[in-house]
Amino acid sequence: MIESIDTLAGVTYQEAIRKILKGKGIGLFYETFGNAKEFIQDRAASSDHPLIRVQGLWAGKSHNYTDDYAQRAIVIAKNLEGIVMNTGYRNLLYSPFCEHRKDKGYIEELFRNIESIAPSLILVNSPISGGAFIKSTAKRYNEIHHNDKPAGDPGEFFGFSFDGLNAVDAQVMKYWKMYRKAIYRMIWNQHLNNTFNSKYFIENPLERTYRPGETDLKSYSAITGDMLPSEIANGWTLKTHSEQDRPKDPSGNKVVVLGPGRGKLEMKVNGKVIATAKHAEAERDHNTKKLTGRYLHRFSNWGFKYFKKSKKMGADGRIKLVHSGKSIGQIDTRYRQGTYRNKA
Repeated sequence: MIESIDTLAGVTYQEAIRKILKGKGIGLFYETFGNAKEFIQDRAASSDHPLIRVQGLWAGKSHNYTDDYAQRAIVIAKNLEGIVMNTGYRNLLYSPFCEHRKDKGYIEELFRNIESIAPSLILVNSPISGGAFIKSTAKRYNEIHHNDKPAGDPGEFFGFSFDGLNAVDAQVMKYWKMYRKAIYRMIWNQHLNNTFNSKYFIENPLERTYRPGETDLKSYSAITGDMLPSEIANGWTLKTHSEQDRPKDPSGNKVVVLGPGRGKLEMKVNGKVIATAKHAEAERDHNTKKLTGRYLHRFSNWGFKYFKKSKKMGADGRIKLVHSGKSIGQIDTRYRQGTYRNKA
């Protein structure tokens, strides 16, 4: 299984990918966020990535791929075949349509047309609910996206991506268990598509302004693997990337712990305090604005950094959460725990 990040808008944050994602598989759109042909060739030539999956085209929220899209998909396939010939890179995966509702026969015919002019590519079928899986082979994969349920069976050769579902708010380990036989699995959140927050969604990909940095990518890389055994008391939730209610919110990617208590909340490793949350803030419901009875305890750093600090102190990476002198959990701060917005 290849641990990967679905950096779909990666053409807009190339240097961060070059520096941070060596050894990880990556996903890229070919032209949705700008023409990525040269960057794909650069990454293939580097041999930094065990897998590169290219999404050829995006039809927007309609997911309506007409025959014009099919013709463009064939042109893109020719260009990707040229990249394989130029670089010798042999694990270039190509999904002509990102999230389609086509039937099995349509996709198989499209694949035959592509294979006739681009035999070196591994083709990927990426349907959503309403679409269909095809018979998978070593040269034809199916790809599952988050909770979508296309018709049929993905078969032996398949990959998984969180694309469309924010992984940092998800039960990541349940998905990893469900798709443990996947050839590759990809972390995704909206930042990777240049969107700061779904509340401030911009339809046109070329008008989106968020650019993930090196620390963003490190935080996503940290959850491509397995979580250490963890527990947190009932009523408490640890969010690795806190609520991002406003564009450019400086606390948006830092740890926040939500719970019923207002007292001091500390992180401890080997009995030593390594972090103390800021003054507890009463939580309000996003819609009604009424108090929920819970409090937000905001920490000043990223979850994966607390994990690394624990390891440096000789622990296994887990951290004890202590509220008003009482332990409320032993946690892996790379992963959300407690309650989940996105469930498997």
